[in-house]
Amino acid sequence: SREVLEEAIRSFSGTVITVSHDRYFMDQLCSKVIWLENKQLTTYEGNYSYALTKRQ
Repeated sequence: SREVLEEAIRSFSGTVITVSHDRYFMDQLCSKVIWLENKQLTTYEGNYSYALTKRQ
């Protein structure tokens, strides 16, 4: 289930690269968002909601 996956990722001590359309999932688990647009990468130190507010 989703909760089991979230807990497994939280307890993992390494880096996880995630591609997802689930905003809630990304908000709960991401501490850094790397946004790819027009062949350029922009890094945001925070969750998905933080990245969205900084992009506006």
